[in-house]
Amino acid sequence: MKKDCKLFLYITLAICLITFSRKDVYAAASGWYSQNGKVFYQLDGEKAKGLVKIKGNLFYFHPGTGERLSGWRTVKGKLYYFGKNGSALTGKQKIGKYQYYFNRKGILQKDTLIQRTYYAGKRGRLASGWIHYGVNDYYFDPVTFRMYKGWHEIKGKYYYFNAYGQLVKGRMVGKTWYVNESGERQYGWVDAGTKRYYLDPDTGKTVKKGWNVINKQKFYFLEDHSLARNYWLNENQYLDEKGKLATGWQQIDGKTYYFRKGKKEKVTGWLRISGKVYYFDEKGVCQKLSGLVRTDYGIRYYFDPTTGEMATGWIHYGVNDYYFDQKTGRAYKGWHYIEGKRYFFNTFGQLAKNRFVGNTYFVDAEGKMVTDTWILSYEIGADGKKTGKTRTPGLFSEKGKTWILDENYEKLTGWREVDGQWYHFDEASGEMDREKWIDGYYLKKDGTRTSGQLAWIDGETYLFLEDGSKAKGLTEYEGKKYYFSTVTGALYTGFKVIDEYTYYFDLKQSGAMAVDTEISIDGMIYLFDKDGHMKPKMPDSGKEKLGEQIAAYAQEFIGYPYKERGDQDLKQGVDCSGFTMLVMRHFGIHIPRTTWTQHDGAKGYKQPIQIPIEDRKPGDLIFYYSGNSHVGIYIGNDKVVHASNSAPYPKGGIKISAYDYVYIYGCVRYWY
Repeated sequence: MKKDCKLFLYITLAICLITFSRKDVYAAASGWYSQNGKVFYQLDGEKAKGLVKIKGNLFYFHPGTGERLSGWRTVKGKLYYFGKNGSALTGKQKIGKYQYYFNRKGILQKDTLIQRTYYAGKRGRLASGWIHYGVNDYYFDPVTFRMYKGWHEIKGKYYYFNAYGQLVKGRMVGKTWYVNESGERQYGWVDAGTKRYYLDPDTGKTVKKGWNVINKQKFYFLEDHSLARNYWLNENQYLDEKGKLATGWQQIDGKTYYFRKGKKEKVTGWLRISGKVYYFDEKGVCQKLSGLVRTDYGIRYYFDPTTGEMATGWIHYGVNDYYFDQKTGRAYKGWHYIEGKRYFFNTFGQLAKNRFVGNTYFVDAEGKMVTDTWILSYEIGADGKKTGKTRTPGLFSEKGKTWILDENYEKLTGWREVDGQWYHFDEASGEMDREKWIDGYYLKKDGTRTSGQLAWIDGETYLFLEDGSKAKGLTEYEGKKYYFSTVTGALYTGFKVIDEYTYYFDLKQSGAMAVDTEISIDGMIYLFDKDGHMKPKMPDSGKEKLGEQIAAYAQEFIGYPYKERGDQDLKQGVDCSGFTMLVMRHFGIHIPRTTWTQHDGAKGYKQPIQIPIEDRKPGDLIFYYSGNSHVGIYIGNDKVVHASNSAPYPKGGIKISAYDYVYIYGCVRYWY
């Protein structure tokens, strides 16, 4: 019996289990079902998981358990919000204290404009107030979060947003308002691009077309309500850059006009402005006249080729000169004084130059009327008129000055021959030169060239030859011989060595050469033959011997320089044998040039006498060094004077040394 009861219970339990299992499968196949307080969805016999769209709504099921979830969920990087019934929210939704917007797929919108109505921030929250997005500014209502469009007042200022909600900046809104770069509606004067507007101080609207009075000033506005500027109001009036009727000079489209200050209309024809004359064509355009212009009234003006302005003062045009009055600008005609000078202009206004005017007055090459002068053969007086006096070509003197005139009465310059006489006329002034040297010739007081005579000039005597040139060197004149400097031509007096002969030109005889005579000079008797050659001389009675004179004379040149191969001038520099040769020659004693020939003697010269050194006397020559390469003159007291090449004086040059300062080669005497 107990076994039967157990079997019944097992059978009953099995039937119950089979029955329950069949009911569960049926629920899953129909879709939604609950289990343990959680909601699931059976899909094709299995639990739905992840995002599933059911009857047009989107749900999210746990990827593991299949449980339907709600609230914020991120799926594959997208953020959703699932409501209490589990479906995803779409459109504008308030969640908590913030507003959000989900698209049709339930995805939260972030950092974007939504349907030109909302703006979702980076966290998806709908924004309010000012938002800068992309390159534009927007404003969203603090309550509705909707984008502003059209005119709106924000914190006391008016802004305009276009159909896309974008803030309009820096331009006109329609033809009525203007907003600045911040988007604020403007009032009063406003510049927009190249145009200018006036906006009502109360409404901000532009003023009507035509004339309007603003701050007691009249302005004209165009069809687009902008201020008329740089604008022809009519055929004669023009509005300038400031919108005012133009006056004075104006540059319009590259053309120049002038508007009268009273009528404020452009001018045409000739008009004097600020003392200058201008010409405006029938359209009022100032013509850029160039050069000389003659008006219908016969008046001549000159216009600057660059500026077109009337010029005044001196103008050179073409080949003529004109003068235009400083005040009127008109060309001068007839006689006029300009800066104290008188000028004449012909009927065409051209300056007369270098000719007679009316056969009475003369104007020079600069057009100035001349006074107190000669023109051609006529004398012009202080009043500028001819005096009646005339002159002819050739020599012409006036007021102590002399000129020479050619056939055109032009002053000639330089050397000129007149009636066999030579004259010189200054190269600059043309005036005759007198009592002066010109080109080596001397002009006398009468201006003629000195010739064929001895003349005393500036402390010197010169001999002028027949052609007026100066005699130089040894020259014979009127049977006598004279010597003139080969450089200056001045008469030379005193001893002079010429071709190795000593001559004497006697100052007492006007510088003539002493010939065939005996003369006492400085206590010495000098003999001169018929050719003027000086012969050996002897001292006057009671005077020292000739040798002593030689020694004394040689010492006169102490301190003068040594000059290698020098044998021309004791003062300009000599070498040792040149020194002894010139000293001896001064006394008419001709000796050879070198130390060897002076010691040994040479044919054609006075022969030396060999003297023992212990018998030396003043005037003797002493030779030095073993090679006989130096010579000096013994002066007594165991001293010699000689030309030394050691160094400049006192170490070198013509100096005194001990007679035996170096090896003595020999001693000779020429003054015996």
